[in-house]
Amino acid sequence: MTNELRNKVKQFEIKQIVAATLLLVIAVGAAVIVNTIQLNSTAKQSVQFVTRLIQFEDIREVELTLGDTRRRGFSKIVFDSSEKSRRFTIPPNYYNNPNSAWHDFVTSKITLPADDQLETGYNDSITYEYHRFRLVPYALIGWLLLVLVSIPQTRYMKEKLIEQFDKEMKGAEALGKAKIAREVRHNIRTPLAALMRVPSQLPDSVKEHRELLKSSIAQFRSIVSALDEGKNEVSPNEESPEIYDTVMQSLREISVTIPSRIEFTYEVEDAVVSALIPHIPHELRALLGNIVNNSVDAISGNGRITVTARDIGPEVQITIEDTGTGITPEILPHIFEDGFSSGKSVAGGGGTGIGLHHAKTWIEKWDGHICATSEPGKSTTILIRLPIEDRASWYIPRLKFSKGDRLIILDDQPSAHALWRMRLDEVGALDQARFASSELEAEKLIHESAHDSVHGSTPMSGRTHYLFDYDIRSTVTGLDMLGRLPNNGRRYLVTGHFDDADIRRRCGESGVYLLPKSELAQIRIVVV
Repeated sequence: MTNELRNKVKQFEIKQIVAATLLLVIAVGAAVIVNTIQLNSTAKQSVQFVTRLIQFEDIREVELTLGDTRRRGFSKIVFDSSEKSRRFTIPPNYYNNPNSAWHDFVTSKITLPADDQLETGYNDSITYEYHRFRLVPYALIGWLLLVLVSIPQTRYMKEKLIEQFDKEMKGAEALGKAKIAREVRHNIRTPLAALMRVPSQLPDSVKEHRELLKSSIAQFRSIVSALDEGKNEVSPNEESPEIYDTVMQSLREISVTIPSRIEFTYEVEDAVVSALIPHIPHELRALLGNIVNNSVDAISGNGRITVTARDIGPEVQITIEDTGTGITPEILPHIFEDGFSSGKSVAGGGGTGIGLHHAKTWIEKWDGHICATSEPGKSTTILIRLPIEDRASWYIPRLKFSKGDRLIILDDQPSAHALWRMRLDEVGALDQARFASSELEAEKLIHESAHDSVHGSTPMSGRTHYLFDYDIRSTVTGLDMLGRLPNNGRRYLVTGHFDDADIRRRCGESGVYLLPKSELAQIRIVVV
């Protein structure tokens, strides 16, 4: 475990201790306040009743009444009067208890006149003494139970923290390697191309040397080719339709190369994950990286670069905005031309980048479009649009069901249940839904639904729609449960893990529709 990870875990543990301590203080304080309010109210009610008895000079009944009152939370009750014969203390032997600083700290007194509205002349008063921390043990028991319940959750959070840190370290290492590989391959291709012409120019007298040189160049080319992707799973020129994964990988790689003086933010709309756009991943990543690098070069001091990717229906739109020096109107129409350069600026695509002309060439190969707008001295915006060829097999544009259909919704978060209820109530279908918070509850609803379908015991006799979250705090996932269900019902995975390629693959293979949880608030629901 590294020092950085130890520090993070230690900070997490300190926060847990601080939170538990604050909760303990709040619980003790609340117990003291509730005890004080309750016993003050009891004392006032007691005095009101005793005052009526004093009016009839029934001191014996007063003593019995106060005895009953003491058992409601008071340690001592003193009836005081100017007439000594009327004085008494409950319990009688309480005066044997020694007075001390600790006794004064833990006890509190309430003194009330007992004959305010009577003209008895005795100046009667009643002092109620009670332990101010009487309810604190109950508060401590509640706090202790809460702490004990939270221990497994705390352990889980620590494990997640360590796991996340490990992922970040591996990701940073991979991104560092990818950056080095990208810089090497772009800087080495030009001298390699020149070197490849040399063997054909050599005379036959140095044939052995020429063959050796050819062999060395071939090895050199294979090394550069391997650098194109940084891994050997796919060919450098192999197309992929998963535009979301490519854009996210590109933006993560870019983010680690941005200078600290520049604020770099990016947002990829969740709906983009369903868009299928055939493209070459390393080329798209390279051209996005080049455009952002041009924006970096155009910002002389502090600045901001924002990249957004949105699903606009038939196309995915990628926007790169910067607060750099901008492009003058004279050169703006020429920035995508072959060979155009205007130094290291966003306009020219100069420096070590691959150029805006290269970006335009590839985007148009994918039937897309790229353009630029600029306000000189303030900002530049590069807009890329790529047509969506198809949608993933698990994609669902809307939720559609009949009035006789059943809906079984499984999610362990109350907020998700509340959102589902709101959305279904909007279309008048709330009575068709049944909600579960755990695997067992869902299994029970599934069994009841199957029984009702066979015996026709309910008016809802249509298809059953299963809408399950992925994480359900169980040994199985919502996707595992959906995979076990029969195909005669419609199955949906509603999850925030839509960006996991393996989950998307499994949904496609098993015929499960996938709905990003972030889309739940706005997806169209149709009841026919």
